[in-house]
Amino acid sequence: MYKPSVVEINNIYRIYETSTYWNTFPRAPMVIDITYNNQQVFIINNHLKCCGDGTLIIGDTGDEEYRRYQAMDLLKSYIDTNLPSDNVILLGDLNDVLTDNTSNNVFQNVIDDNSNYLFTDYDIALGSSTNWSYPSWPSHLDHILITNELFDEFQLSSANIETIKVDDYLTGGWTEYDQNVTDHRPVALKLTLGPSLSVDDVSKNKPFDFINYPNPFKTETVFSFKNVLGNIDIEIYNTLGQTIFYTSVPSGQSTFHWKTDKTPNGIYFAKLLSNKKLLASRKVILSK
Repeated sequence: MYKPSVVEINNIYRIYETSTYWNTFPRAPMVIDITYNNQQVFIINNHLKCCGDGTLIIGDTGDEEYRRYQAMDLLKSYIDTNLPSDNVILLGDLNDVLTDNTSNNVFQNVIDDNSNYLFTDYDIALGSSTNWSYPSWPSHLDHILITNELFDEFQLSSANIETIKVDDYLTGGWTEYDQNVTDHRPVALKLTLGPSLSVDDVSKNKPFDFINYPNPFKTETVFSFKNVLGNIDIEIYNTLGQTIFYTSVPSGQSTFHWKTDKTPNGIYFAKLLSNKKLLASRKVILSK
């Protein structure tokens, strides 16, 4: 559903819809190509295979987790190949959690490519179950993934991601909503398209590197940077744009250890500055 006075639909089509992909995609992903505020955005809507036992068995085409794992790999491949420099939002009932361990996480290949992809609802997945999209289990299964072309918009203070508790507005509460609407709550992302932070999340096409490892991490991560001249500072801020940490790096030092004993789980952004000029920004995920 869209407002035609604001959004222009350029094209609508399905991908991976032939019989070859029916096992991986019981429902073919739908792509909507729109123009909003003079920016082109591709939205890919999904409803992946449900159920499973929580264990990912690579190569077992009957395993529900593997079917979702394959689906995410194919979706990533489609974006990497066909929309490598476009604003892309991938969303829907992806029917699995973001917080599984790496060996059973159907999203791991996407999570690992954190210079190009970001699950905007990662904070929700790490947070209280009261905000999860599937209260019946409870679990958080409905996600919104963005590509790095939208990272700067997500860093704006006007951006927001939340689970909409429609049941709070019904007389019968969750029971009425569950019986008459659906057993999933919607997840909504708000982005202001147009303004730019002039932040390049990836240091590509730059004469320097800015990385951190591990990422995601539990209590500590190490930032490293090369070929950076001048006075170096590192600033870390949350998804609301609030600075939570700032430090100057001694001259000649090319690494910095960030310890996070008292920092809550969530998504953060680290800025690399030289002589107060922004050189690069990275998304980091704290998951204790």
